[in-house]
Amino acid sequence: MEDRSRDFEAKAARAKERFGEGKKRGKAEAKKDAQFLRDNSNNPVIVGNAVVITALAGFLGWGAYKQHQAGQLDWKVAGIGAGAVGLFATADYFVSKWLFQKYPPRE
Repeated sequence: MEDRSRDFEAKAARAKERFGEGKKRGKAEAKKDAQFLRDNSNNPVIVGNAVVITALAGFLGWGAYKQHQAGQLDWKVAGIGAGAVGLFATADYFVSKWLFQKYPPRE
């Protein structure tokens, strides 16, 4: 029984250590991403993406709310919305990739 307890404690200590490492990596990556956004806050591609994504999210949320209020929100409607998000994300990726050639971001 003591062996199991020690085993459990050792596993818990390793998990806690790995969690701490992941937490540090996540914070470092978040700082790097925040700095990238600060450096490129005037890039028209990034600003345009922020505006369009916010508008799309608002439109989908409003539409889903209206469907829910009317009692018509089901999995088919949700699936169509998810498909629309996927299509938009794919198109946005390629358009942004093309626009970044014209307006390159600062590194």
